[in-house]
Amino acid sequence: MKEWHIITSNQTDTLLVGKVTSLKGSLENWEKIIETLSIYFSNKSSKIEVKENQTLLPKQDYQFYLLSFSQQIVSKDFEKVITQIQTEFFGLLQLSPFYKQLIDSWEELAEEVELVSNDLSFSPLPFSLQSFNTDIVKKSLSLDSAKQINLSALNQLLVKLKVMERVTKQTIFCLVYPENQLTNSELQQLDDYLQLTSSSSQYFILSNYPFNAAQNILYKNRIVNIHSCVLQKDKLQDILPINWEDHLFSQACNWYINLVDNFQEKTVILSLQTVHNLEQFIYIYSLFLLTDTPVIVNLTGVPTSFINYFDTLLADKV
Repeated sequence: MKEWHIITSNQTDTLLVGKVTSLKGSLENWEKIIETLSIYFSNKSSKIEVKENQTLLPKQDYQFYLLSFSQQIVSKDFEKVITQIQTEFFGLLQLSPFYKQLIDSWEELAEEVELVSNDLSFSPLPFSLQSFNTDIVKKSLSLDSAKQINLSALNQLLVKLKVMERVTKQTIFCLVYPENQLTNSELQQLDDYLQLTSSSSQYFILSNYPFNAAQNILYKNRIVNIHSCVLQKDKLQDILPINWEDHLFSQACNWYINLVDNFQEKTVILSLQTVHNLEQFIYIYSLFLLTDTPVIVNLTGVPTSFINYFDTLLADKV
């Protein structure tokens, strides 16, 4: 996993990024970050910076595409790519000897139209054939829509991904709410495909489906991920009032992420009854305090000595 630091004039947001990166939460909350990434990689002049760990990502090496399945956000990226491909295809077509023959035949046909129009009295006004131009062929070029119609929703999406991947650049896809088009079974197949594909592309997925991906959750206007916990490991080891155990810390990190994910728009409610035992509660609540993550806590059943420890952590944050 890597970190992407998205730096604007107002703030810095940090994403945990893998080949597949999950963005959990509402589109309204993520839309600004998605737009910021799109602006950065489109090479538009801006003061935005995106760094992978400490290295600035070279925007010219990447192509960012948005595929939205939500009416809230509309993207024409696929249509733009099709237009580019049609232009490239037409360039190759013009090299064909048949294309040259078509131009010559068109000119001969124009002469024939003029000849027939002058010889026959169909109309008091003569007919003529417009001069040949490239639009005549361009407008007649189209994709084989019949093949697309017969594909499942999942296969239509996979075809789009393959069409939009350009060999000259590293491709970044942002998929918005694919569950609006795909069934749960198809979402699982998409997840499997993204894990196994040999493509070098990266995929950001805004979805409530649990993709096997680097998880990022927007909670109370902040991005929460497993790295939020890992950053606190050394400090927690130094101050924890019980014996340190790596497996308990790992479990606590998973609890922390799951709680934030489950509550999202609300505030996490934590109590001793929420988790398995007192030790686990101490780890989890400590993580919430050390990361400054909003939480409503019920300390019923927690011994006084540990309540004093939590009070000390709170005082250090003031």
